[in-house]
Amino acid sequence: MGSTNKTPFKITVLFETREDGGLRAYSEDLPGFVLSHADSDAVMADIEPSLECILSAMLGYPVRATLLPSAAEVFQHRVDPLTKDYLASIAA
Repeated sequence: MGSTNKTPFKITVLFETREDGGLRAYSEDLPGFVLSHADSDAVMADIEPSLECILSAMLGYPVRATLLPSAAEVFQHRVDPLTKDYLASIAA
């Protein structure tokens, strides 16, 4: 996980489709981070604020989480739609 010198670091979030058509998001980089809901838009909307809350509490300083564009999105090719990377850094 992030370093003590407050250097920005990447958190990879993985996504799984639920049997009811909903979405589950979790991260192996951040044990305990799990979001799951029948409404996939609700899950997506909750990722950044949830990461910020958990990381800020763990690290003891305000953290900002921002979705990083993937190479697939930059070049408009879908390579791996089941993961997204977020940058965690000191909140301004």
